[in-house]
Amino acid sequence: MSTIKDVAKLAGVSISTVSIVINGNAKERGIPQATCDRILSAATQLNYSPNSAARRLRMKGQNKPLLGYFWPAYRGFEQFSAYMDAFQVAKETLSFDIDLQLQIYETSQLRKYTDIVSQGLYDAIIIDVSDDDDMEYLSGASFNIPVILTNKQMDNLCSVIYSQEKVASLTIDALKRKNITRTCLVGKAPLEDITRSRIGRIMGELNKADIEVRPQDLFICGSSASEGSKAIADYVPGDSPDCIIAENDIIARGVIHGLIHRGIRVPEDCVVLTYAATNMDNSVYFTPSLTEVVLPMRKMMLQTVYLIREQLSTHVLTKEHFVFDPYIVYRESFPA
Repeated sequence: MSTIKDVAKLAGVSISTVSIVINGNAKERGIPQATCDRILSAATQLNYSPNSAARRLRMKGQNKPLLGYFWPAYRGFEQFSAYMDAFQVAKETLSFDIDLQLQIYETSQLRKYTDIVSQGLYDAIIIDVSDDDDMEYLSGASFNIPVILTNKQMDNLCSVIYSQEKVASLTIDALKRKNITRTCLVGKAPLEDITRSRIGRIMGELNKADIEVRPQDLFICGSSASEGSKAIADYVPGDSPDCIIAENDIIARGVIHGLIHRGIRVPEDCVVLTYAATNMDNSVYFTPSLTEVVLPMRKMMLQTVYLIREQLSTHVLTKEHFVFDPYIVYRESFPA
């Protein structure tokens, strides 16, 4: 079994730096984003699980709850950092003194972590879940601590999600305003359920609006800028779609780099629309700045932390469901 020392060695950082990142305190301790990415990547490669029992012993007597954040390994690490920013804001807003520990897991393997939960190592958990096998496991699971799902809604657990329908409608409305007739979709791999759902809804609405998506204009790539650039490598001036929709802002940066490198101007020749997955500064200070459908992570995290605080204080486990609407921010890559 891998240890925190192994993660530190692979990432080329100190053990204390790994601990800060794994425990969700990177922003307040000033750890650079690139360092966080290396640490989380190393932790995933090594299948590292933090020693929650040892931490529990160190925390004994502090009377501070410990929150376990179950994060699937396939998700982008920049996205996790954005969620951690939102978590810190929620803690401060609610004046709730709670510690967080990251628990990376492989999709379809969530049931393997039953012992961690049943042993009382966490006071509450957040699960970012999308895989069908993991959903099936959770549908029959019983928990005696607060459990909040993100990305998916289930009858037996609390959930805090954003509206997929609103994401699709904002996208289609934006394309209609531009009289787009041909578009390209660049999604991330693996095509987890939530991505299939988003792309599926958007493609359905595109068909209804008579906006063409040719088979050669649908790409699946890794969640990185370099993969986004490679995905559209065959496009040339005069034979590119009117619009490219990128699954997240990380991929979108690569798409724009690839287009410009091939002599296709953004937004004059092709507009680019994306979905905010990281800190908004990454989109504002990119050239051209990115038009994006913003997923309301801070509102969602505030609601999540509030639910955990209330359930811990009242000792009543509820099964409430909250759905937040995204919104669109027009910038240079897709002018209003």
